[in-house]
Amino acid sequence: MVDEGKGAIVFISSLFGYHGVPIVANYSASKAYILALGEALHVELDPMGIDVLVVSPGLTDTAMPAAMPFNFSKMPITKHKPAKVAKAALSALGKKASKVPGLLNWIYAFENRFIPRLWPTRLFGFLLKRAMTQEDRARLLNIPLKRISK
Repeated sequence: MVDEGKGAIVFISSLFGYHGVPIVANYSASKAYILALGEALHVELDPMGIDVLVVSPGLTDTAMPAAMPFNFSKMPITKHKPAKVAKAALSALGKKASKVPGLLNWIYAFENRFIPRLWPTRLFGFLLKRAMTQEDRARLLNIPLKRISK
């Protein structure tokens, strides 16, 4: 791409990459890494004609959410179709460093710029805890069920 003086890279992060999220802390941290990497590469590679975009789609109607131990209907989030996420990403490519499709997702991603950073962390922890059974939480966190608080 550098030799050609053009190209594009699209990273897929997550809405959880904008916060530390209890219960899925490793996942949110890895997505924060992708977000930071992509934003840095956006600046670094732009002079070489290479567009870099990080997409943080939030809940998307794919096989991944179905395989997770969460009842997402108990959370105040919207599920987007993959085509809508892809269209939003392609419309942002070459124009910005990151894209968060959907208004509610955008509010969740950027709320920590207006309120203390720990509040969204607590909020997402509360919401995920509410969206799981105690058994699933114990299994996911790899701790005995009797140590799980309600």
